[in-house]
Amino acid sequence: MRYLHSVDIVLGAIGSVAIAIACLAIANSLLAAGRERQREIAILKAIGARHRDIRRWFLFEALIVGTIGGVIGTIAGIGIAETVAATVDGYLVSIGQAGIDLGAIPAWIPLAGVGGTALLALIAGLVPAEVAARRMTQEAVSAQ
Repeated sequence: MRYLHSVDIVLGAIGSVAIAIACLAIANSLLAAGRERQREIAILKAIGARHRDIRRWFLFEALIVGTIGGVIGTIAGIGIAETVAATVDGYLVSIGQAGIDLGAIPAWIPLAGVGGTALLALIAGLVPAEVAARRMTQEAVSAQ
């Protein structure tokens, strides 16, 4: 039992690192998008868009990226878990042991996974959204 607890800790640490890397990737993508869309942002500001409109646009993009990533990751995770469970069960039965049934995955786990990734994507998008919202104003002020 102590061995399984150690495995849980190691897998949790690996998952935490993966989440941190995913947040950095989302933030990096949105920062790059802000730099690439300087003209679009300038046009939006010229026709009256406010800081919060630009910020909302980038946060919405972060939410969409996080939600799509969460759905894909959840589907892949469930598929991998089911495949591993079936493989282990088949192996145990083939060597004459009692098979195992890992049970069904509760509905709240995939929902929490998708919701968590969407929330983390929003958090990761806060700084890029703010940078994009303020960039064109600072450049316009410095150009005058």
